[in-house]
Amino acid sequence: MEKQQKNKGSIMLLVVILIAVVILLNTSVMSMTVLNYRMRLTNALLIENMQKSDSGIDEAYALSMMSYELAYYNTEAYIEELLVAINQDIVDLNNGQASYVSCENKKYIDSISLTMNNGALENQFLLYFQSSFDSDYKRSISNFHSQIDSDIKLALTGPTSQAKNKVYHVTSSYENEGVTRKNSIDLVVLPPDFDLSDSIATINLPQIPIVRNRWRIEYGE
Repeated sequence: MEKQQKNKGSIMLLVVILIAVVILLNTSVMSMTVLNYRMRLTNALLIENMQKSDSGIDEAYALSMMSYELAYYNTEAYIEELLVAINQDIVDLNNGQASYVSCENKKYIDSISLTMNNGALENQFLLYFQSSFDSDYKRSISNFHSQIDSDIKLALTGPTSQAKNKVYHVTSSYENEGVTRKNSIDLVVLPPDFDLSDSIATINLPQIPIVRNRWRIEYGE
């Protein structure tokens, strides 16, 4: 009888141990399942945020192309008007109807030959175009409201000079559920090619007016 009770006691102890082991295994499996699920959610969130942040870069590029087009037409109109005024000044100077000293556009006229100073006009074209682009693009980024997601934010620094080109550094960031993704890119703005021959201006657009350069991930958390 005593032996039977001991056997029953051993069996009970074994059952308790087995139950404890099963519970422990189930808990471990559940923990791993929850961890994997959270990792999947985080990865999905990172991918979504990356796509949204990349979309901000695309929007910034689209805005730069719009500013480029506006700057081109503004500069073209400005130069055409300036050329008319300079040519009239040259006619008046050669006819003795005006004085070079008091001439409003004298910096674009050679003081000896009283002809067009091509270099000065080409430089003015470049400066006007760059100024026009800069003011409009900075305004566009400052007033930016994403058409894709209102939480996409853009920041702009620059420009810095690279020969005749200007380089703008654009950063796009997107945050959702505590996960942030920030990407950045350099936009290299190539000005139109301006050529002046026999007082006739020719303006040619680059094949790719704005080049995307040095795309990189600032951080992903």
